[in-house]
Amino acid sequence: MATENLLMNLTEIISILPPHIIDKIGTLILVLKITGIAFIVYIIYLFLKVIIDFRRGKRLKFIEKKVKVIDQKLDILLKEKKKNKKKKNNS
Repeated sequence: MATENLLMNLTEIISILPPHIIDKIGTLILVLKITGIAFIVYIIYLFLKVIIDFRRGKRLKFIEKKVKVIDQKLDILLKEKKKNKKKKNNS
């Protein structure tokens, strides 16, 4: 019942307004619709970006671990190489 009264009051207000104001309100409503659609698209973009960044971060952590392992192995090989050079020089 309250919504019916509200709709009737709104209809009366709109019928009282001059046509050039109604056109401007229509333009304003169109702009608000376009802004709403752009906002929804932006939210979807942000959501997808968060998912992609999460996957990228996960992959970077994996690569970082692999690089650390390779670095450790290279350190071991370099130490062995230095020991072998010292033994050859001493001989």
